[in-house]
Amino acid sequence: MHFFHLNEYISFHMFILSSEVNNMKKINIALIAGLLLAIIFSDFISFRKSYDELQQNVLRMHIIANSDSVDDQQLKLKVRDELLSHSDEIFSDCYNISDAENNIKNKFELIEKIANDTIRKNGFSYHAKAELVNMEFAAKVYNDITMPAGTYDALRITIGNAEGHNWWCVMYPPLCLPVEGVAEEYFDDGEQDILYNPDKYEIKFKCLEIFEKLNEKIPE
Repeated sequence: MHFFHLNEYISFHMFILSSEVNNMKKINIALIAGLLLAIIFSDFISFRKSYDELQQNVLRMHIIANSDSVDDQQLKLKVRDELLSHSDEIFSDCYNISDAENNIKNKFELIEKIANDTIRKNGFSYHAKAELVNMEFAAKVYNDITMPAGTYDALRITIGNAEGHNWWCVMYPPLCLPVEGVAEEYFDDGEQDILYNPDKYEIKFKCLEIFEKLNEKIPE
Protein backbone atom coordinates (compact mmCIF):
# COMPACT_ATOMS: atom_id res chain seq x y z
CA MET A 1 0.00 0.00 0.00
CA HIS A 2 2.84 2.38 0.93
CA PHE A 3 4.59 1.49 -2.31
CA PHE A 4 1.44 2.37 -4.25
CA HIS A 5 1.22 5.78 -2.56
CA LEU A 6 4.90 6.39 -3.21
CA ASN A 7 4.38 5.76 -6.94
CA GLU A 8 1.47 8.15 -6.97
CA TYR A 9 3.56 10.75 -5.15
CA ILE A 10 6.44 10.39 -7.60
CA SER A 11 4.11 10.43 -10.64
CA PHE A 12 2.37 13.54 -9.37
CA HIS A 13 5.62 15.42 -8.84
CA MET A 14 6.98 14.24 -12.19
CA PHE A 15 3.82 15.62 -13.79
CA ILE A 16 4.28 18.93 -11.97
CA LEU A 17 7.95 19.07 -12.98
CA SER A 18 7.09 18.23 -16.58
CA SER A 19 4.43 20.96 -16.63
CA GLU A 20 6.88 23.47 -15.21
CA VAL A 21 9.48 22.52 -17.84
CA ASN A 22 6.87 22.89 -20.60
CA ASN A 23 5.78 26.22 -19.19
CA MET A 24 9.40 27.40 -19.08
CA LYS A 25 9.84 26.33 -22.71
CA LYS A 26 6.71 28.25 -23.68
CA ILE A 27 7.91 31.30 -21.76
CA ASN A 28 11.34 31.13 -23.42
CA ILE A 29 9.76 30.75 -26.86
CA ALA A 30 7.46 33.70 -26.12
CA LEU A 31 10.40 35.80 -24.92
CA ILE A 32 12.47 34.96 -28.01
CA ALA A 33 9.50 35.65 -30.30
CA GLY A 34 8.86 38.93 -28.49
CA LEU A 35 12.51 39.92 -28.82
CA LEU A 36 12.51 39.12 -32.55
CA LEU A 37 9.30 41.09 -33.05
CA ALA A 38 10.79 44.03 -31.13
CA ILE A 39 13.91 43.96 -33.34
CA ILE A 40 11.82 43.72 -36.52
CA PHE A 41 9.49 46.51 -35.35
CA SER A 42 12.43 48.73 -34.37
CA ASP A 43 14.05 48.13 -37.77
CA PHE A 44 10.76 48.94 -39.54
CA ILE A 45 10.32 52.13 -37.48
CA SER A 46 13.85 53.21 -38.48
CA PHE A 47 13.05 52.49 -42.14
CA ARG A 48 9.75 54.38 -41.91
CA LYS A 49 11.50 57.40 -40.38
CA SER A 50 14.08 57.51 -43.20
CA TYR A 51 11.36 57.00 -45.83
CA ASP A 52 9.19 59.80 -44.39
CA GLU A 53 12.17 62.17 -44.20
CA LEU A 54 13.09 61.29 -47.77
CA GLN A 55 9.61 62.27 -48.97
CA GLN A 56 9.66 65.47 -46.93
CA ASN A 57 13.10 66.57 -48.15
CA VAL A 58 12.44 66.22 -51.87
CA LEU A 59 10.73 68.53 -54.36
CA ARG A 60 9.64 66.93 -57.62
CA MET A 61 8.98 68.66 -60.93
CA HIS A 62 5.93 67.54 -62.89
CA ILE A 63 5.28 68.86 -66.40
CA ILE A 64 2.10 67.99 -68.29
CA ALA A 65 2.01 68.52 -72.06
CA ASN A 66 -0.91 70.11 -73.90
CA SER A 67 -1.57 66.85 -75.76
CA ASP A 68 0.14 63.67 -76.92
CA SER A 69 0.95 65.02 -80.37
CA VAL A 70 4.62 64.80 -81.33
CA ASP A 71 4.95 68.60 -81.38
CA ASP A 72 3.34 69.06 -77.97
CA GLN A 73 5.48 66.33 -76.42
CA GLN A 74 8.64 67.89 -77.85
CA LEU A 75 7.53 71.28 -76.53
CA LYS A 76 7.10 69.78 -73.06
CA LEU A 77 10.72 68.63 -73.11
CA LYS A 78 11.93 72.03 -74.29
CA VAL A 79 10.09 73.70 -71.41
CA ARG A 80 11.68 71.14 -69.08
CA ASP A 81 15.19 71.84 -70.39
CA GLU A 82 14.73 75.60 -70.09
CA LEU A 83 13.45 75.38 -66.53
CA LEU A 84 16.28 73.08 -65.49
CA SER A 85 18.81 75.47 -67.01
CA HIS A 86 17.45 78.14 -64.62
CA SER A 87 17.64 75.92 -61.53
CA ASP A 88 20.47 77.93 -59.98
CA GLU A 89 18.42 81.10 -60.33
CA ILE A 90 15.23 79.52 -59.01
CA PHE A 91 16.94 77.90 -56.03
CA SER A 92 19.41 80.66 -55.19
CA ASP A 93 20.30 80.80 -51.48
CA CYS A 94 18.56 77.49 -50.73
CA TYR A 95 19.95 75.43 -47.87
CA ASN A 96 17.06 73.03 -47.28
CA ILE A 97 13.70 71.91 -48.64
CA SER A 98 11.85 74.70 -46.81
CA ASP A 99 13.99 77.31 -48.57
CA ALA A 100 13.41 75.55 -51.90
CA GLU A 101 9.62 75.55 -51.53
CA ASN A 102 9.57 79.17 -50.40
CA ASN A 103 11.62 80.12 -53.45
CA ILE A 104 9.18 78.27 -55.71
CA LYS A 105 6.20 80.08 -54.15
CA ASN A 106 7.93 83.44 -54.49
CA LYS A 107 9.02 82.80 -58.07
CA PHE A 108 5.86 81.46 -59.72
CA GLU A 109 5.86 84.47 -62.05
CA LEU A 110 9.48 83.86 -63.06
CA ILE A 111 8.83 80.15 -63.61
CA GLU A 112 5.73 80.83 -65.71
CA LYS A 113 7.62 83.49 -67.70
CA ILE A 114 10.43 81.03 -68.49
CA ALA A 115 7.89 78.41 -69.58
CA ASN A 116 5.74 80.83 -71.60
CA ASP A 117 8.75 82.44 -73.30
CA THR A 118 9.88 78.96 -74.37
CA ILE A 119 6.40 78.18 -75.67
CA ARG A 120 6.24 81.43 -77.70
CA LYS A 121 9.79 80.95 -78.99
CA ASN A 122 8.72 77.61 -80.45
CA GLY A 123 5.69 79.07 -82.22
CA PHE A 124 2.88 78.03 -79.85
CA SER A 125 0.27 80.16 -78.09
CA TYR A 126 -0.42 77.88 -75.11
CA HIS A 127 -0.30 79.27 -71.60
CA ALA A 128 1.78 77.59 -68.87
CA LYS A 129 0.66 77.56 -65.25
CA ALA A 130 2.89 76.84 -62.24
CA GLU A 131 1.67 75.58 -58.87
CA LEU A 132 2.99 73.73 -55.84
CA VAL A 133 1.11 70.47 -55.22
CA ASN A 134 1.34 67.34 -53.08
CA MET A 135 0.77 64.22 -55.13
CA GLU A 136 1.52 60.53 -55.64
CA PHE A 137 4.52 59.52 -57.75
CA ALA A 138 5.60 56.13 -59.02
CA ALA A 139 9.14 54.87 -58.36
CA LYS A 140 11.71 56.37 -60.72
CA VAL A 141 15.34 55.48 -61.45
CA TYR A 142 17.99 58.19 -61.83
CA ASN A 143 21.22 56.50 -62.91
CA ASP A 144 22.15 54.44 -59.81
CA ILE A 145 19.49 56.02 -57.57
CA THR A 146 15.89 54.82 -57.27
CA MET A 147 13.45 57.36 -55.86
CA PRO A 148 10.72 55.27 -54.19
CA ALA A 149 7.04 55.64 -54.95
CA GLY A 150 5.15 57.86 -52.54
CA THR A 151 3.58 61.23 -51.88
CA TYR A 152 5.82 64.21 -52.61
CA ASP A 153 5.55 67.97 -52.94
CA ALA A 154 6.01 69.00 -56.56
CA LEU A 155 6.29 72.01 -58.80
CA ARG A 156 3.62 71.24 -61.39
CA ILE A 157 3.75 72.96 -64.78
CA THR A 158 0.67 72.54 -66.96
CA ILE A 159 0.90 73.51 -70.62
CA GLY A 160 -2.28 74.49 -72.47
CA ASN A 161 -5.04 71.91 -71.92
CA ALA A 162 -2.65 69.64 -69.99
CA GLU A 163 -4.11 66.52 -71.61
CA GLY A 164 -0.85 64.91 -72.72
CA HIS A 165 1.63 62.56 -71.11
CA ASN A 166 3.62 64.03 -68.27
CA TRP A 167 7.29 64.12 -67.38
CA TRP A 168 8.70 64.26 -63.86
CA CYS A 169 11.96 64.25 -61.98
CA VAL A 170 13.49 65.42 -58.69
CA MET A 171 14.11 69.15 -58.99
CA TYR A 172 15.45 69.65 -55.47
CA PRO A 173 17.92 68.22 -54.66
CA PRO A 174 18.98 68.40 -58.34
CA LEU A 175 18.61 64.80 -59.50
CA CYS A 176 17.03 65.62 -62.88
CA LEU A 177 20.51 66.01 -64.31
CA PRO A 178 23.34 63.59 -63.44
CA VAL A 179 25.55 65.40 -60.93
CA GLU A 180 28.14 63.44 -58.96
CA GLY A 181 27.71 63.37 -55.18
CA VAL A 182 24.26 65.00 -54.94
CA ALA A 183 22.72 62.18 -52.87
CA GLU A 184 25.68 62.16 -50.48
CA GLU A 185 25.39 65.92 -50.01
CA TYR A 186 21.64 66.14 -49.41
CA PHE A 187 20.58 62.82 -47.83
CA ASP A 188 21.61 61.08 -44.60
CA ASP A 189 22.87 57.47 -44.45
CA GLY A 190 19.42 55.94 -43.94
CA GLU A 191 17.92 57.86 -46.87
CA GLN A 192 20.89 57.01 -49.10
CA ASP A 193 20.52 53.32 -48.30
CA ILE A 194 16.89 53.43 -49.49
CA LEU A 195 17.91 55.29 -52.67
CA TYR A 196 20.84 53.04 -53.57
CA ASN A 197 19.48 49.67 -52.38
CA PRO A 198 15.73 49.60 -53.12
CA ASP A 199 15.63 45.79 -53.46
CA LYS A 200 16.77 45.49 -49.85
CA TYR A 201 13.58 47.28 -48.74
CA GLU A 202 11.09 45.58 -51.07
CA ILE A 203 9.31 43.69 -48.26
CA LYS A 204 9.22 46.79 -46.05
CA PHE A 205 7.75 48.88 -48.87
CA LYS A 206 5.06 46.22 -49.33
CA CYS A 207 4.31 46.16 -45.60
CA LEU A 208 4.13 49.96 -45.61
CA GLU A 209 1.73 49.87 -48.56
CA ILE A 210 -0.54 47.37 -46.76
CA PHE A 211 -0.38 49.40 -43.53
CA GLU A 212 -1.34 52.63 -45.32
CA LYS A 213 -4.24 50.95 -47.14
CA LEU A 214 -5.56 49.58 -43.84
CA ASN A 215 -5.11 53.00 -42.25
CA GLU A 216 -7.17 54.60 -45.02
CA LYS A 217 -10.09 52.29 -44.19
CA ILE A 218 -10.17 53.36 -40.53
CA PRO A 219 -12.86 56.06 -40.14
CA GLU A 220 -11.64 59.34 -38.68
